[in-house]
Amino acid sequence: MSFIGTDPGAMELVIGGQRFTGWERGSVKRGIERAASSFAFTVSERWGEADAVAAIAPFDTAVVTLGGAPILTGYVDGYHSSLATGQHVVTISGRSRTEDVVDCTPDLAGGQFNGYTLDAIARTIGALFGVGVVVQAPMGDAFPQVAMQPHETGFRFLERLARLRGVLLTDDGNGNLVLTTASAATATDTLEEGRNVQRGSVSLSSRGRFSLWRVKTQTPAITAPASVGVLTSLPANPTAADRVANSTSSLATAPQTANNPAVLGEAMDAGVPRYRPHVVAAESGLTQAQAAERAAWEARHAAGRSTSVEVEVMGWHQRDGSLWQPNMLVSVQIPTLHLELSLLIAECEWAMAPGTGRTTRMKLGPVDGFSADPGQVRVRRNRAKGGRALDQQGVITSLGS
Repeated sequence: MSFIGTDPGAMELVIGGQRFTGWERGSVKRGIERAASSFAFTVSERWGEADAVAAIAPFDTAVVTLGGAPILTGYVDGYHSSLATGQHVVTISGRSRTEDVVDCTPDLAGGQFNGYTLDAIARTIGALFGVGVVVQAPMGDAFPQVAMQPHETGFRFLERLARLRGVLLTDDGNGNLVLTTASAATATDTLEEGRNVQRGSVSLSSRGRFSLWRVKTQTPAITAPASVGVLTSLPANPTAADRVANSTSSLATAPQTANNPAVLGEAMDAGVPRYRPHVVAAESGLTQAQAAERAAWEARHAAGRSTSVEVEVMGWHQRDGSLWQPNMLVSVQIPTLHLELSLLIAECEWAMAPGTGRTTRMKLGPVDGFSADPGQVRVRRNRAKGGRALDQQGVITSLGS
């Protein structure tokens, strides 16, 4: 059953083989930091078909298509019907098939995965829920010893292992769990002020950035001193554009000046103009190279996270007809916001609504802000008493009672 139009390029919700299109409002969100994409559609009596969706209910299987191609495969999570004076509104919402991996705690006898690679563990967990796994990144070595805790959801278990292998967890249009990293793929189109950008904003924050990052251990260093990573320096009285550009800078090495043998790795962020040191305490065995890599990642990641960009463009597709997608680099040319650089699309929301038509809303940032934790150093962070941490093999270790 179709209603309110038969546009072949429309966004459709398919429930049990029945196609529902012509929604008053609708949106689908997917991002590289979302393990489950989500959708929401709204229709009212003013459009004449609110009662037509009354048969849709939570737990129904659902496929959202855009121009006939699936962009989300999953389930209906919610049905909301409301009545106001002269109007009846129905909203249908749901998520990707991966929602069961995100929400549920699998019943696995023992929960032991000794000698398994990350993708093998993911396939085992996914199979319990009928979720496939797509691998788009190197998986690294097998875990010698790893255990799933009784209280852990499938996602939390896989997420902590993925961090140890520098991998991100997301999904695709077919409802598969995707193991990936921040991509180097480039969009065919650009985001340009005065052409396709309807709205845009940029936010810069100093929170979480430190002039000096240190990875320390209680045991003295036994090899040559680690190098200090230095983010390229800012000019005097930097502008907003300077700070945005600096957050994408790579680290260069310089001789270590600290003379404390307990400091195994350091990284400096020269984009921070005053003294703001921060220590990351390592709790497990590590080499100086691992500590230096961890410190450099902390500095790059924090600098990347300090810049957040949101853009809305007309339509759902690039100029060549391909869909705007998360996890691709795009050239952003918005002079009014001092944005003339390449950023990573972290999230896309394909939407339609009266008055605005079809739009794509994107969240973007420097690629370093979305690089996965190198996972080589188990560290102590601010945790509540009785919290837990991971060692290098992913084994849960109590932090005290």
